[in-house]
Amino acid sequence: MTLAAWLGIVDPPGQPPDRRPAILLEGSLNDVEALWPTIDTALRRRADYHLIIAVPDADHEKARQRFSHERVVRDSSLAGSRRHRRGIALVIDGSANSDLVSTTIDGLPARTEPAADAIGACVASLLPFFGSRRLTSIAALNGALGSPETILCLGNGPSSEDTALDRYSDATLFRVNWTWQVRGKFRRPDAVFTADPDQPPDGLRPILVFPCAMGGRRVLAQHLLAFRPPRAGYLFVDELSPAIADMSAPLVPTNGALMIAVAAALKPRRLVIAGMDLYRHPQGRYPGSGAIEGYARGHSADCDLSLISQALAGFAGEVELLSPNLKTALGR
Repeated sequence: MTLAAWLGIVDPPGQPPDRRPAILLEGSLNDVEALWPTIDTALRRRADYHLIIAVPDADHEKARQRFSHERVVRDSSLAGSRRHRRGIALVIDGSANSDLVSTTIDGLPARTEPAADAIGACVASLLPFFGSRRLTSIAALNGALGSPETILCLGNGPSSEDTALDRYSDATLFRVNWTWQVRGKFRRPDAVFTADPDQPPDGLRPILVFPCAMGGRRVLAQHLLAFRPPRAGYLFVDELSPAIADMSAPLVPTNGALMIAVAAALKPRRLVIAGMDLYRHPQGRYPGSGAIEGYARGHSADCDLSLISQALAGFAGEVELLSPNLKTALGR
């Protein structure tokens, strides 16, 4: 077991990155495809639980691509291991009856998400001693970025690879999560909006922006234990004042929507937005991925559009929207 796992800051392989109890769906990729819509619908009513999908090793890579917004593990990593199964409240066989599965999930006892892990918060408090600066305001973020004139907000949708973006290669670059690492362009962002525990690529230390301090501290602790603290700085959106968004609501904005809202608050001269395709682009969720479409649980198009509309309504600079779906939805 790694030091991070021993300290309780990161879960052992096969475990969820948070402390909510899990529902485990086991089966082949075909089984998962058939039953996932029922489970997804049920879990949208039960935000106090989350899903882990376990598939055979042979199906693992395809399942990860298809269900890129879910936790997907190899069933071999779970087999016979009590340690890996801790925190799992319900195991569902992929061949189970859909109606029974839905009823069973609805009948699970109510659970509340615990407070942030104390050890994670303690380790994260060491970050300043390793050269990591916490940015506590939009003004501080603006200073760390060098008061950018043009900000390119790039989500991960297919329009993130529009050739029209080439003329903004010198803009300050904001990206979302780490999916873009496997693509060919715009791989050196100045800031990354994420809640994922992935480490930045070698030689890259962008500013890290987390939606919530609770989850962000745990991720930062993992980075520190890997001897890769974010030297450029980090920021928690839910601690900004005035608030950018309500991150305590049942449905919260995606990192992409938060990225646009924060970029607009920085008041650059120009804001360029692409890759924000509302998960309904003809080419799929992500370019070349074949991932399942639609918003992940806890988010919605209406929630994102409300925040983006509000942010752009108060923005006095130039806006260029290179995401056709977003442009249409906003009526711009």
